[in-house]
Amino acid sequence: MLWEGEDLQITLGCTYTASTVELLRRSTGAVLQEYSVPQDGSGMLRGLRVSQKDSHFLFGEAGLYERRGEQLIQHYAGAAADFAVGPAGSSFYIVTHDPGERIHGMGGEGGDKLIRISCGAAAGDPCTVLDDTLGLKIMRIADDPHKGSKITLYQIEESWGSYYGYTYEYDFNDDSLTVTDFSNPHLQKSGDGTDRYKWDYIRAEQERLDALRRKKPSIP
Repeated sequence: MLWEGEDLQITLGCTYTASTVELLRRSTGAVLQEYSVPQDGSGMLRGLRVSQKDSHFLFGEAGLYERRGEQLIQHYAGAAADFAVGPAGSSFYIVTHDPGERIHGMGGEGGDKLIRISCGAAAGDPCTVLDDTLGLKIMRIADDPHKGSKITLYQIEESWGSYYGYTYEYDFNDDSLTVTDFSNPHLQKSGDGTDRYKWDYIRAEQERLDALRRKKPSIP
């Protein structure tokens, strides 16, 4: 069972061929809504979990769903390693990957693409805003109301086989991707005890991304 309310519950059943999420009425056993997504050929089952950001959302390899009263809405049927709500709730940004191409890293599974899905009357096909040619391994995404329309991406990698890895932080806003932070507990601070060492890594990563994105057309 994924979630349980007063008379409703959400369950996930997995077979070798598909993962099925259901919204049920407990008192009668009636299935109010059901979605089935095929397994992705990776050899691992597609799962879901309740979001800690907002318990109305469920996300994971089996997609992105929202619970609204006695409705369960499927926003995306592909992999949703993490998600953020866009400005004024007008869209979703979803960290994803191609079917069967699981992206593993510290803290669980991530993605190598960022897509945007518009909501309401503007809803349509997903728009890829960051693709896999950038070589990112995005493990987490955050929407910070203090940053306006910006969202923050986190790339977390193991370093030298250690549990403590290195982290790049990026701000994404419309067509800009800015590297804002880097941390690695294995690296020593600068001679003056500051974190100035990180700016060499930030600068190099920004130059790498800028060179790749100059070859890309503008985001629609």
